[in-house]
Amino acid sequence: MDKYLKISALVLILLGLLLRALVISHSGPSPDYQQGMNIDEVNYLELASNIADKKFFGAWSEGFFTQSTRAPGYPVLLASMSLISGKTSAMLPQILNFLLDMLNILLVFMIGRNLYGKKAALTAAVLYATLGATFIYVKFSTSEVFAVTLFLSSCYFLSTMKNFYRWSVLGFCIVFAFLIHTKPVFLLVLPFVAICIYFRLRDNHLQNKSCLNQFPSEGNSLNHGRDIAKRSDACQRQNQDPPRLRRFFASIMPHGMEGRPCDVRNLICLLDHCLRTETLFGRIIRSLVPVAIVLLFCIPWAARNYAIHKSLIPICTFSGWHLLVSAESADDLSLKNLTDYVYAPRHSDFTEGEFYRESVNVFMTSFFSHPVKFIAAGIYRFSYYWIPQKPYLRIFKPKAYIMPIYITDRIFIPVPDFEGILYVSLMIAAVAAIRLKRKFIPLALKWLAASTPFVLLIVFYAAVHIIGIPLEQYRFIIEPLFIILACGFAFAVFKENSGPEPSVWEIRYALAVPSMLLLIIAILGIGKGKSSSYEYPKATSDPGSVSYSDIRSLQWKNLGNIPEKTICETMGEVKYLVKDLSYDAKLNKAVEKKGMAVAKLYVKLHDPENPRGLGDMKLNFKDGSFPNDGGIIKVKGPVYTGEYKDIIMDVILWGKLDKETYR
Repeated sequence: MDKYLKISALVLILLGLLLRALVISHSGPSPDYQQGMNIDEVNYLELASNIADKKFFGAWSEGFFTQSTRAPGYPVLLASMSLISGKTSAMLPQILNFLLDMLNILLVFMIGRNLYGKKAALTAAVLYATLGATFIYVKFSTSEVFAVTLFLSSCYFLSTMKNFYRWSVLGFCIVFAFLIHTKPVFLLVLPFVAICIYFRLRDNHLQNKSCLNQFPSEGNSLNHGRDIAKRSDACQRQNQDPPRLRRFFASIMPHGMEGRPCDVRNLICLLDHCLRTETLFGRIIRSLVPVAIVLLFCIPWAARNYAIHKSLIPICTFSGWHLLVSAESADDLSLKNLTDYVYAPRHSDFTEGEFYRESVNVFMTSFFSHPVKFIAAGIYRFSYYWIPQKPYLRIFKPKAYIMPIYITDRIFIPVPDFEGILYVSLMIAAVAAIRLKRKFIPLALKWLAASTPFVLLIVFYAAVHIIGIPLEQYRFIIEPLFIILACGFAFAVFKENSGPEPSVWEIRYALAVPSMLLLIIAILGIGKGKSSSYEYPKATSDPGSVSYSDIRSLQWKNLGNIPEKTICETMGEVKYLVKDLSYDAKLNKAVEKKGMAVAKLYVKLHDPENPRGLGDMKLNFKDGSFPNDGGIIKVKGPVYTGEYKDIIMDVILWGKLDKETYR
């Protein structure tokens, strides 16, 4: 029976991978202008292109040249992969997402097996392989799938930390630091990670393991029953450590009290001793060491931001974030409030650093003047975005359990939705409590003992979003871990299984993930960036037309809006052109229209006087006439704005510019 169940599970996982491939094939290359995330996609792609070609981190986004709005992790990954492949592929982000999601399925299985056993792990892997949200994000050029990989890798190293502390800490620090530079909200979670690590290290039945498993090779031989004498000697040395520790403190305390420096070698020995012992003090030190190392890894990017903005921006920032984190109703969460704030006339000369400083001041004032009201607003936002609305009604509706995934324009395949998994988990807990009665609480506590670090990790991550912005895609990052915990709970109360200890070879294979992250960073330092320049002809506008710079001036005078019937004439490089689409400003996305095309124009990009260009806008081409992607053109047409105050032009005239001076 188990054999057939395993085969069925593997078939479902393979079907999940096949469905991902079909979804990617149907959606086509990035960006997907028909989805609301197209602005994020274009910005990530442009950042990656600039990193790979010009060796600077910055890109135009809806009229602003942003250098710190995006975290660097995902653009660095895309840039490195494009350098490795040797050419830029329009499908590279989707192919990369597919490969990362394959790794995610494996990581879900490995974490589940370490904690709860193979059956729970295989069930969790099947649920993640067929989870509806994964098919949504796998087709986008955004950081969600990569963030899941980093988060699950961090959870895996956390699960092995009690057996192979040093190797696990090495992998955890690299991966979690990259996770912070991909999703900066984890910087707020980092201080609480020490608590998660502490609970992972305090298992009673592993109190004496630290003296055996400091090095994987030694721990491996001992775990297989070899070298019993070495096991006895190691534990005996550990039991003899406390008196030696007291003598050590007695020897250094006078120096510290007299103000003379302590011997560095003694301090190193003390730290090494704390890392090896299973005392309360030792566990606290071992819990804090990874947090301190990750903080050190965050210093270079914070220093870079300070050098640019003269403000301490740890990872990234965007204008007006304090308006969203102080929202008290659905109306307060509107884009209009945000864009009106950004385009206030007094902000016309603001830099990202100045926006950040003002936001911090307003945020701190709001928090300390009305803390209860501020937290209540955060809880409202959290429930608005993350908790299903009216669950007492939706729990009885099929659409809460099934999500349709389209593989063609008309054919879809139903897959599990996370909301349904949440409801089923609650049902299983209720059934178990009724059926097992008195046995339920001991079994639930046994599950909680093994799951405490990971339950706390979810709780801390959710809690920081009360003072953050709990968008739905941020919840997706922790959904795989919830699935693992839910499957572990179901098998714990009905099967009473426990996970085996990881082997030395498994931890070595897992270290391939942080090794690849280090390789990604190293690749960016190899080779020279591409430099291009183009001598644009002198700008001459027809009567009644205005330039791009004039358009931007009009926006600052009208809260980001552009007067009706405004005609603009400008020139630049066309990028990210997609045919048979037309961008609809009211919908904030493109709709299908045969014979038309959508593209981005980067105004006067590569101009010798302004190598980074003057700005960007969206273009709607019609009548089946449009340039090639990457062409240098001159365009003319009426302009208007979308919801994000992004400039959109309906092109009525366009022409290629002479490329002889383009090099």
